[in-house]
Amino acid sequence: MARIPLLPLALCLSASLQAAPLALDELLNGLPPAPAERQLVAELAAQAAVVEQRRAEAGWQLFGAASAGRYHELNDSERRDDYHGRNLALGVRHPLLGSLHRRLAQVQSGLDEQERQRLRLALLRAGQRLQVRSAYADWWRAQEEQRLCHALADAAPAAQDALQARRQAGWMLPAEADALRSRWRAL
Repeated sequence: MARIPLLPLALCLSASLQAAPLALDELLNGLPPAPAERQLVAELAAQAAVVEQRRAEAGWQLFGAASAGRYHELNDSERRDDYHGRNLALGVRHPLLGSLHRRLAQVQSGLDEQERQRLRLALLRAGQRLQVRSAYADWWRAQEEQRLCHALADAAPAAQDALQARRQAGWMLPAEADALRSRWRAL
């Protein structure tokens, strides 16, 4: 049974899949919607449907009705009359003044709620973008600190050795050498 060497294959694949830097704007534009954001979008669509329904109820309305039936009726002479009945009603109606004001107030409250939901959605999106920006800033700061402090970390042992040599030679007081050593450690 022939075995395929996995290490060279993995090295070839990793070389071909090099990571490309991702700009913050690209990251922010490609953010998938959070579950809370999808919920607010669905609630906003439902509220828009409620507002449209209330608008339709607040104005002029057309109505129509139709019925048909077969009737059996006893008359005065104890005889049965059979007949077919058909009824058709068409009309236009408008709410009275009091109910019109109430319906218009419902429309306005629905519009207000819709605006509140839009603002909540914008706030949620802004919060999500702020979290990503903060994480990016923290990452960038850590990278820069590591880059800048790398040279200091290399120079610190040499400086501490020089402090130790000066102290042993008597060129500085022990308290002064300890203070400088603690400053290097803090740095």
